[in-house]
Amino acid sequence: TGGTYPGSNNEHGVVYINNGSILSKAVVAVSTESQGPYWQPYGGGANWGLHWGGIIYAEGNDEDGPVTFFANGKGVGIQKFPHPSIANPTQFYPSSNNFHKCFFDDNRVGMSIWDSDEVSITSSTFEDSEQACIMGIDFSGSISDCTFRTSLTGIEANYTPNVILPHDLAVGTENGNIFEELTYGVITRSAPRLSVKNNDFSEGIVGAYLLGESEYDISANIFSNYWYGIIANQATNIHNGYISCNTYSNIRYDATLAWGSNNKLIFEQETYDLLESRNFHILQQTDGTFGSINSSQGLENSPAFNLFSGDENIISDLFSTQYFIYYAPGANVTTMYPYLIPRCDVGLTNCTGGAPNNFFNSIQSLSLEAYNDGCLDLPGVGDLASEAPCMSLGCLDTLNTEIASRRALIDDGDPEGLLYAIANDANGTQTFNDLRTASPYLSNEVLEAMLESGMTTGKKDSLAKINAPLAFILMALAESEFSAPAYAHIEYLRETQGVSAMEILQSELSDLERRRTGAIDAMVKDHINKLEIGAADTLLMNEGELKKRIGLKFYTGDLEAAQTLLNTLPADDYRAVQQINIDRLEEGNDYELEIADAEDLEEIAAKVSPEAAYAQALLILLRGDTFALQLPEEEESLIRPHLPGVQSVLSPSVLKIQPNPTRGQVEITLPADIPASEQQEGRLE
Repeated sequence: TGGTYPGSNNEHGVVYINNGSILSKAVVAVSTESQGPYWQPYGGGANWGLHWGGIIYAEGNDEDGPVTFFANGKGVGIQKFPHPSIANPTQFYPSSNNFHKCFFDDNRVGMSIWDSDEVSITSSTFEDSEQACIMGIDFSGSISDCTFRTSLTGIEANYTPNVILPHDLAVGTENGNIFEELTYGVITRSAPRLSVKNNDFSEGIVGAYLLGESEYDISANIFSNYWYGIIANQATNIHNGYISCNTYSNIRYDATLAWGSNNKLIFEQETYDLLESRNFHILQQTDGTFGSINSSQGLENSPAFNLFSGDENIISDLFSTQYFIYYAPGANVTTMYPYLIPRCDVGLTNCTGGAPNNFFNSIQSLSLEAYNDGCLDLPGVGDLASEAPCMSLGCLDTLNTEIASRRALIDDGDPEGLLYAIANDANGTQTFNDLRTASPYLSNEVLEAMLESGMTTGKKDSLAKINAPLAFILMALAESEFSAPAYAHIEYLRETQGVSAMEILQSELSDLERRRTGAIDAMVKDHINKLEIGAADTLLMNEGELKKRIGLKFYTGDLEAAQTLLNTLPADDYRAVQQINIDRLEEGNDYELEIADAEDLEEIAAKVSPEAAYAQALLILLRGDTFALQLPEEEESLIRPHLPGVQSVLSPSVLKIQPNPTRGQVEITLPADIPASEQQEGRLE
């Protein structure tokens, strides 16, 4: 700014492209990679200002046409330029990579982004990319009013430490994007703050695929002619997931697939225009992890509104998914709109064949004006405003108190004591009395131990009835323990009562914990935006959010503190991956992935756990690895899209020649992904 930017050779440069420029047939058309070590724009110690990149500003116009990137190995490579506000909040160089009215055509990768914030891409077209139109690692920005077509992947965003970014990655804002004829529309791995809104997805395998722990909001999109509209694969345990106001048509298998653990996912105000495919499918992961979503879909006196279609509304197997309650609106609405109630719940509601599903429809009868149908905007139905989000410590304290009081009811707050009593004195009077006192809130673990114990059948039968209806995973065990008449009564309670006091309690807890997570994440983001980093850290510390604290330390560059916190975790896959991540960040451009670390990452990346996403992201960053996305077994064999190799963002992007006259030698470094067809033989003399 003021004619002094950049001020020296050690500062980043700015590439400005306009007037209908065309950049073609390069290995990398434009790159901001530093040819030397990191540059230091801010000072503030060794942990700050470690940058590789510069800024690219490309702008086409209607008169001269778009800025065109044609037939390149990579159109644009944006290198490391993290958000600078924390380093020097009073004087910083903003990262303002901006692309407006650009045309990316027939590139292997249209654009890659590494560790840069606030990248803006608007009114641009990406087509015929061999691998991905946009591929990024640890970045944030906004992509709107763009078209992605006839490529393997539209947008792929990968995150190594699940960092807490100050800005969302927004795929679509008020102006959405068009994704057409893509195998995958949007792929993310461990996205910390993802927003996918107002986009039109058509023709492909998966519209949006979310892998690993993620915070996301996928709303107001159209998905048509896909195998799967949305796949959430082990995506929400420590963050919230929100899917709403989307429309689905011509889906082959699942409009939405919740695969494995997605405990904090809710869906509402969705429209399914489907005849035969599954509307919402909850599926057990191949490693045995039960399929799950938030145990409360809607609330008492605030039912969920979704317009289902066909016979397969919500599919959740009785023995491999976690039970949940679906709060549906009352007859004054469902008489007009019968598909607001999902079919075939545990009460066999409208079940046309086969076993029921592992959820219960709890009907909430309110006056028409007391409902909130949101974006569905059904004629005659009210639009009551939703409850304001919790954004204060006082509100958070209230949530914590309510959560603690409900948790104390489960097993009377002492599951270990009950399990010990069952194991050591199953038939004792005190054991029976303690179990009866804790009823009807006995956990499945305690009930299973009780049913398998040496307790008399009469006592078992009494406790089973108090805690009825039993979970389906316990019914087979109950059948083996009880007489035929006693089991018939237990089975009758399961089929007619539909929901137990314990299941209602778990639903309430699930909603409270989700609201607590949302409050913490929103307050932390607000603190970061205000540069109140200490307040954000204190909040996370007080709330026991250790992994999120580690993410904050990564973001602020406090690797010593991140290491200290990481050392308190048990030795597991998460710790192993993040240890490698810390080593990488500490060593900077001197880092080399050791063989043992590479083998660990490969082993973790091959799993179906949430941590696999972190490992895959690191291998994509460090080695340019590619990973085929996991699809359900019955469809997986039908297609396995070819995934060509990708250049690592750390690999040389230009040919480099370094002579050494004293030894009579010349060192030549070739670009990592130079196609064989473009390689030439030559001789140095």
